[in-house]
Amino acid sequence: MESKHICMLPAPACMDLPPTAGWLRWQLCKIGSLMLPCEWHYGSAFTYGVGRPWPWRETGRGARAPGSSGIPTALSSATGTLYICSSIYSHSFTCRSKYSSFVSPNPYDAFILLCDLVSFLDIFTRFITGYHDEDNKLIVLDKKIIAKEYVRGTFVFDLIGALPLQVYQPHQNCQFPTHTVMFVFKLARLPSLRIKWLEMFQQLSLSYVTTVAIAVVVRALLFFHWMTYIHYQVPAFFSHYYNRDTVWAKRFHMQIPNEAIFQVYTTNLYWVCGICVGAGYFSPVDDYIIPDLLLTTTIGIIGLLFLIYSFTTLLRLFIYGQHDKYLYNGRLKDLEEYMKLKRIPKSLFRKILLFLNYKFHGTYFNEEAILNTINEQIKQDINMHFCKKLVTNIPIFQDMPVAFVNTIIFNLTHALYMPGEIVVSCGETVNCLYMISSGTVSILNSVGKELTHLRDGAYFGEDALYDPDKIRTTTVLTLEITEMYKLSNESYRSCIRPYPHLDDRLRASSVYTSRPNIRTRKYD
Repeated sequence: MESKHICMLPAPACMDLPPTAGWLRWQLCKIGSLMLPCEWHYGSAFTYGVGRPWPWRETGRGARAPGSSGIPTALSSATGTLYICSSIYSHSFTCRSKYSSFVSPNPYDAFILLCDLVSFLDIFTRFITGYHDEDNKLIVLDKKIIAKEYVRGTFVFDLIGALPLQVYQPHQNCQFPTHTVMFVFKLARLPSLRIKWLEMFQQLSLSYVTTVAIAVVVRALLFFHWMTYIHYQVPAFFSHYYNRDTVWAKRFHMQIPNEAIFQVYTTNLYWVCGICVGAGYFSPVDDYIIPDLLLTTTIGIIGLLFLIYSFTTLLRLFIYGQHDKYLYNGRLKDLEEYMKLKRIPKSLFRKILLFLNYKFHGTYFNEEAILNTINEQIKQDINMHFCKKLVTNIPIFQDMPVAFVNTIIFNLTHALYMPGEIVVSCGETVNCLYMISSGTVSILNSVGKELTHLRDGAYFGEDALYDPDKIRTTTVLTLEITEMYKLSNESYRSCIRPYPHLDDRLRASSVYTSRPNIRTRKYD
């Protein structure tokens, strides 16, 4: 089956899950959505190793027309991007630095050379993968423009990181291997790593706090890991320029016979952590070498700056996460002082606090400002999301044209009732149809006897659409905070006016000639 543009693809199943769905069901749907095409793809799908063209519409200069060749390409899912990120960079940022601790590492190791080959393949795919031009707000798929921008960007750094520089040995026949110092050039691929991981986080739809927190943890692991590598590798390299090999080996626990790699790694990691936090070495050393002093000073300054950066970032995240609560508590305190000044009764005071807690849930947001930032179409989509099932649950609106149902939804009025409020009273004339979005109401007869309860999805008062002067024989009382949507007789008449044949059909419907029935949720 031909691939489709992301806008044409069906929505993930998790978008239709009810709010009461269990945690496991949500996680399974989330995992399934990761296999869908990325919203940030900039080319054709690369599915199971076969490039298939996406039917792109023209989006500006460089956009590819439908039916063109399978390149430029882009990965089709976030799981594919995660695989590429892990396969290309795991060896560069974890395995290679630890690989230098072996007694006699082979510069032509097959695994290392294979990783370099994968890095070159990644560079090749970058030349044929489109990108998003943020300045001009368009997707660029022209191969010449892609190559030009990549060369001007991170191409040089990616090329340096992909070259097998470890085959070059600065010193021959030395006590400690020197070619492993070339692994430090793999750090040049950090900018590309950052771009790929940002794209993956975007596809995973993680929150800002979660994304930044994960970034801080990953950066901390990479920082201390590579500082450990440098703390070991610099003495191993510079020891060949001095006649104090024994001092260097004892000081930095460089690999010597009968000493495990894990011991070397953990010892250097321990010293790096001590230098970064300002504790220094646990014991003084009489012999000092200039590279030793420079190394210790550099690691200490860089480590201190990194820890300050990490601490301030985490502090900023904490303040960001608590900002809404602080703002809510501040506004709530002002409101409490105002109500005390006006000497509002305690019953009304508790009622106001209950309403605020229900609406804001301990946080603060400006609903009016939020709605002003979105267009009318999105507002209509929000109304459709909340009200479509409520409307189609009513028998008289089932099997109706979509346009008519949408018109009904757009004319609904939202209403919120506190516990104990009377929605409609017995003996009144009501000209509205009520649909319960959330909450519970009690139906009472004329003598105050409770008949039943109505909950989420129920409705009452549909006779008012054709007989607004009808006297109600029941009273509707809310038992908890209840959200409803109302459709007035005037709004309904304006909706049905373009559909006279539907008007006659609904007027003659047996729904309006039947007597009240508790099982059908009809109360007039």
